[in-house]
Formats: sequence, C-alpha cells, structure tokens
Amino acid sequence: MKRIILLLVLFVLPCLLPAFIIDHNCVDITQIPESAILAAKDSLHITYGHTSHGWQITYGMTGLIEFANNGGKGLSLPDNIFAFNPGGTGGALDQRDGVMANDVGYYPWVGR
Repeated sequence: MKRIILLLVLFVLPCLLPAFIIDHNCVDITQIPESAILAAKDSLHITYGHTSHGWQITYGMTGLIEFANNGGKGLSLPDNIFAFNPGGTGGALDQRDGVMANDVGYYPWVGR
C-alpha cells in the first residue's frame, strides 16, 4: 500500500497539479509541513558519496537539528525531527555519509 501511494504521489499527482520549482530560492523552512518531514524520513534511505568538500552538506544538516530544536525562525517541531544516522535508528533519517572507500575526487573515480 505504501508503494502505491508513493507512486501516485511521485508520478500521478505532479501531472494533475500546476508545476512548481523548488530551488535555492526556496529558503523558508517554516513552509515545510511536519507531515512532509516525517514522510521523507519514513521513505528515504540516503547514501552520500562526495569529494573532499562534500562534508559541508552533512555538517549543515547537523546544524539544522540544533536550529529547529531551538525554535529558529519560530519553528515549533518535535525535538530532533531533523536527526539522521546510518540506519535511521531512533526515528532518524537514514543517511550514510562516506559510503565509498576513497574520496570521489581521486582515482579511480575521476573521469567516470
């Protein structure tokens, strides 16, 4: 049942709704409903391989936890709603950083 709903949301619903773009101009975190955050944590399993400076994404995600926990921008969300860890234990987002043995900016990853 979850897969059917996810397929409908990903493929059918966008065809029925007006198009919209979410990019670097969409910066108002208060507009993200708690239900969307919880749905993403429930369905996403993220692996992240990157070059040497890619750790900044994960570092920023860590800061987001404290920001939300302290009510930044007037947020009123459950504590640690943006928490993440390998495996998604304790209700966290399943996010695995450093999934590759080497930095992807070096051989043998370069040029592939």
